[in-house]
Amino acid sequence: MSAGAEHIRNFSGSFRAADGAVRGPIIAGRAAIAVVVSGGLRVGLPPLFFLRKFEMRSLEATGCDGPMSKILQVVREIAGPVCERHGCELWDAEYVKEAGEWYLRVFIDRQDGVSIDLCEAVSRELDPMLDEYEHLIPGSYIFEVSSAGAERPLRRPRDFERFTGSLVEVRLYKSLAGKKEFIGRLRGCDSGDIEIDVEGETMRFEKGKIANVRLRIG
Repeated sequence: MSAGAEHIRNFSGSFRAADGAVRGPIIAGRAAIAVVVSGGLRVGLPPLFFLRKFEMRSLEATGCDGPMSKILQVVREIAGPVCERHGCELWDAEYVKEAGEWYLRVFIDRQDGVSIDLCEAVSRELDPMLDEYEHLIPGSYIFEVSSAGAERPLRRPRDFERFTGSLVEVRLYKSLAGKKEFIGRLRGCDSGDIEIDVEGETMRFEKGKIANVRLRIG
């Protein structure tokens, strides 16, 4: 891991930095992991573990549109076996810019749930492997490992097959009948086109018009 980030584990109800100073309480009594980034404390609600990567060339100067798919391809290729070794599944990965910061996120899943310890174990093994690809990810970024979550996005054909019959939310790029969001039971996915059952009516959405699809709770 690059200099400038500290791992802080919490077992006693508060965050304690390396100098012994208490930096903050557990949120809502839940365990969490935080890292100190450039003098500030970042806290992740569980299950989440993240690091800050430093000392790489500016991504703004090089651009990211071209290598974006290559970055994710490499991350998935190296993260998949790491997840398998820890008894979990690589759900997905994303590389996005939010509020001026680049985030490389790895989402993991396990039948009996994802713990903080599991996120940390995957992160610690994966982090030095990512260092070998600094030429491919040419800017500073925040690396996160977290659970795919209960309302996870569905992207791959096997995701839609696994969750057929589940409640999902479909979001469109442009409004359809005055709406961009539709909630219903997933009926299936055919070449990227999605069918859902909305109060007894079957609706079909073309792949090119769909912004995203995710599971919906309640």
